Amino acid sequence: MYKLSFLFILFAAAAAFGQETSGKTASEKQTSINSTNSLLPSKRSYDAGANMVLLSAEKTPEEFYSFKPTTTMATFAEILGAVADWNYRNCSGVLGDKNEHARVQGVKTSKTELLTALKDAIAYCDKAYEGMTEASAFQTATFSSPMGPLPMAKHQLLNVNIGLNSVHYGNLMVYMWIKNITPPNSDPAVWKKAAEKP
Repeated sequence: MYKLSFLFILFAAAAAFGQETSGKTASEKQTSINSTNSLLPSKRSYDAGANMVLLSAEKTPEEFYSFKPTTTMATFAEILGAVADWNYRNCSGVLGDKNEHARVQGVKTSKTELLTALKDAIAYCDKAYEGMTEASAFQTATFSSPMGPLPMAKHQLLNVNIGLNSVHYGNLMVYMWIKNITPPNSDPAVWKKAAEKP
């Protein structure tokens, strides 16, 4: 299941990359990807997806963190841990850091631990999205996929990261609905609060 999700994300990123850059010189490619306006949607998409995961973690009672619909599926806590781990893994590749962050999935299980881990991972990734420049957007990074290391442009890897957050949020939504908890994107209170922000 996870491999199929990864493949879908990778194909989508590759297709978008091809449409975006076909017929352009290297200089034109850098200019098109690196203007402030062209990068904002990616950062906004990342913020939106990461925030939905974080709100899900905050909204779900800790008693359900060990819940999984079937014995072969990950628990709610393990999905949150996977989000933190993947964000560290992907964004360290973009930032050029050696990923030395301690594993979260399956290690941290309490609500307090996982909320802290998620917030830290999101703050770490913020640096990757906010620091994207014309010089770095098309530099090569490595995506650590289940099929092995895959080289790709740094801006592509950030888009893959957005896709992974979305896939995992989709999982969390199902778990929440099963437990009669309204997911953040379907909660009028969340939208009202967002609308009130300046």
